[in-house]
Amino acid sequence: HRHALPSNPDDPRSRNNVALLRNQLGELLGAEDELRPLVELASPAPMTLIHFAHALLGQQRYKEAVPPLRRCLASDSSPSLQLQAHLRLGQAYNGLRQTEEAAAHYGEALKLDPQSEPARAFFQHPR
Repeated sequence: HRHALPSNPDDPRSRNNVALLRNQLGELLGAEDELRPLVELASPAPMTLIHFAHALLGQQRYKEAVPPLRRCLASDSSPSLQLQAHLRLGQAYNGLRQTEEAAAHYGEALKLDPQSEPARAFFQHPR
């Protein structure tokens, strides 16, 4: 898979695509490695921040996932990316046992998508 879409260090789109593939394959450390240089830019793409946080959350690195997700929310991102950021922040804060913060973000997710299964599940069975 890595040879099918070689990563070009100078091409953010290529790095993002490789990272997405690695996330889907469960290669979370590899995805993190692909995205870290992009996240460290002054203005990374909101989707890059989401993918990076996904890789961190998959490794149960909840505290580290919060800043990129907050950056995504602070950016001028689409409602679907805002939804993704709120859901992942809910997951991160839930993992950190910060239930009030998790509930706040899952609540924001429900405002954006009242049918959101992860958000609805949180309120039906809070952890």
